[in-house]
Amino acid sequence: MTVQDNLGSLASPDIQTCPFPFLDRLLEEAPVYKDPLTGMYVVTRYEDIGHISAHPELYSNKTTVVVGRHDSPVAEEVARRFADRGFPEMHTLVTNDPPGHTSYRALVEKAFTPSYVKSLEPYIEALVDELIDGMLPNGGANLLPGFAIKVPMYIIADQLGVDRADYDRFKLWSDVTVERNNPLLDPDRELEITDHLIDMQNYLHERAERYRAQPEDNLLSRLVHAEVDGETLSPPALIAIAHQLLVAGNETTTTGITTAMWLLLTKPDLRAAIEADPSRIPTFIEEVLRSHSPVPHMWRVATQASRIGDVEIPEGGVLMLSYLAGNRDPAQWQCPADFDVGRKGVRNHLAFGRGIHFCIGNQLARGEMRIAIRRLLERLPNLRLSPNHPEPQFIPHFAIHALDHLHIVF
Repeated sequence: MTVQDNLGSLASPDIQTCPFPFLDRLLEEAPVYKDPLTGMYVVTRYEDIGHISAHPELYSNKTTVVVGRHDSPVAEEVARRFADRGFPEMHTLVTNDPPGHTSYRALVEKAFTPSYVKSLEPYIEALVDELIDGMLPNGGANLLPGFAIKVPMYIIADQLGVDRADYDRFKLWSDVTVERNNPLLDPDRELEITDHLIDMQNYLHERAERYRAQPEDNLLSRLVHAEVDGETLSPPALIAIAHQLLVAGNETTTTGITTAMWLLLTKPDLRAAIEADPSRIPTFIEEVLRSHSPVPHMWRVATQASRIGDVEIPEGGVLMLSYLAGNRDPAQWQCPADFDVGRKGVRNHLAFGRGIHFCIGNQLARGEMRIAIRRLLERLPNLRLSPNHPEPQFIPHFAIHALDHLHIVF
């Protein structure tokens, strides 16, 4: 099978809603595959993804998929709007390379130490219980908007020092940020998204200036007063980091909680095993993340011509690292299509990335999921899927692997 053969596209809604047969075929027939719709080189093998992630000098994170979108027909207008009414976009964390990435990451890592995350657990549990209390009088709920979205969104809002009352705006800004990563995005929609992101930039800037004048004990305030190489962060850098934390701080947890509960509610033996021994919840979460990585892929751009497997990658070629596929690579995982709570080495999955860009908030996300799942099972022993709603389905989305709903009754 050559790279030019058309096996399908990850930009196809049909494949997005059910990606595994397509990804399994790529692993078998075309482990490096040029997507005919996006032009990206889809990399599926676990070992190749690890190699690419370990060499940012060869495969840069500074792609235009996330920041810049220079190939867009409205790129100039987007840049003008950011410059005139907001702040120019810049590479800081997710889309940056050393040495710049190293400085920014060291700054943010101080806010996500294991001890700090551990200290948040009573607060996280109180929030989870508060949200469960809010669902109880109704006897049922759509767990996705009523609980799974709110847990991480409220937590990151609190940590950034912004108002929970603005929750709907945070969710909008998070959603459009992820939507913008679609290389086939309609130009008019891209301009609408740009305007939303400018609103977000100005909101975060106003809050940052407030904390510059009156420091408080929250993450945004600490970022305002932190120094990199002896200087405080510029407004564009500060806003870019806060923006990334706002988005990255919720998507994995929201999708992880929803998918985990869906699996428990559709696999009675699995649920019985977890309820009989709640100490298995952490390894259960890792297998959820391996089997259904919420972030299905990330991107790199080749800084020079290279070769991956049997495929030549040109300088400037964009690679899509398929975490969903790498987490099903039979060369890495025994019986990868099976859901196995006792799987050995499961924490080596790719759901949080690899290398220098390994998710900076992974401990917080894991803690949020662990507490949320434990308290749902403890407090709602009769929890079950609603018989009055269709089975949940995975949504057609280029950048998120997530269910469309999870209606429950209890």
